[in-house]
Amino acid sequence: RNDATPIALVLAPTRELAVQISEEATKALKYSRSQQRTAHVGGLWSSVVYGGGNKREQIQKVRGSHILVATPGRLLDFVSSQIVSLHRATYFVLDEADRMLDMGFHGDVTAISEQVRPERQVLFFSATWSKDVQKLASGLCNGGTKPVRISVGQKSDAEAEKAAMQARKGIDQEVVVVDMPGDWKKQEAEKKQLLESYLVRVLKESENHKVLVFVSQKQLADDLSDKLWKEGIKADAMHGGKQQEQRLWVLDQFKQGQVRLLICTDVLGRGIDIPKVSHVVVFDMGGIEDYVHRIGRTARGMNGKGQALVFFEYNWKDPELAGQLIEVLESSEQPVPEKLRQIAREVQQGKRKVYDAGSQWGGSGGG
Repeated sequence: RNDATPIALVLAPTRELAVQISEEATKALKYSRSQQRTAHVGGLWSSVVYGGGNKREQIQKVRGSHILVATPGRLLDFVSSQIVSLHRATYFVLDEADRMLDMGFHGDVTAISEQVRPERQVLFFSATWSKDVQKLASGLCNGGTKPVRISVGQKSDAEAEKAAMQARKGIDQEVVVVDMPGDWKKQEAEKKQLLESYLVRVLKESENHKVLVFVSQKQLADDLSDKLWKEGIKADAMHGGKQQEQRLWVLDQFKQGQVRLLICTDVLGRGIDIPKVSHVVVFDMGGIEDYVHRIGRTARGMNGKGQALVFFEYNWKDPELAGQLIEVLESSEQPVPEKLRQIAREVQQGKRKVYDAGSQWGGSGGG
């Protein structure tokens, strides 16, 4: 027998985002606890389930909840174990919908959708809404119905896609080009040295500065935070290799200002709202959408002002990235380094090595 039969289901791609959504829902629902204000005796309740958390505690808390926030994997586990039933779920919500549908979660989301009652309202929240994602989203709607679109500041799909590639106003962007073809170790060492110098300077400039750094490797996050902690900087690391309780504790310490420097992997790339982050550093850039999302972590609660630093290194598997970054910078009226323009020109002229799935390599040079 299922004791958990929520009315509303919210799916999120990460544990941190799921917890944040549930916390905000709990704040809103506290006003429902008065019988004069709601038809639900005892009020409305929210709960959250995610992988890596204490399963027994989650089972206890999910019973009787009206709103369930979940990551796909743990929810499927609870549904298959008959801990949760979605036959009453009338509201089906996907946060960071583009990531949920187009970045590895589509199969799980489809399986969950099949458990939700057919007569439901589906809501998608997303910063980007490409045509491929739209097709996948329509598959979750009854009869392939095209969703009604509500957007902020854009009237068309083209405008929305263009806006997704624009950085928020008020963010000063600085690009440091580290380009040493054929000498990866020297290039990486140069980046680390520049990063450490920048962090020490920024954090000593003002006690109000709070810095978020994005890296791609867990070990680098740990090593860098340990080194800077020994130098007297309140730093910590956050990545998927840490226990969930530890990750949430570190995030809370950063939000409260007890930790002034947080070095993390992509677990904080999207969705998470952290106020008063003065500086964001993108050490390992990734794709252009990731860049725009990551630097958007700053300028929140800072009078709309923030600082972003990105280290750019040419990646032959993504040769168009230099040109895309130039477009983002120019659309935001930010300075473009000549080195970055030079790389973009060399790509267009075929002077840079590029990855080709057929022959593996194309182009004529660049290391």
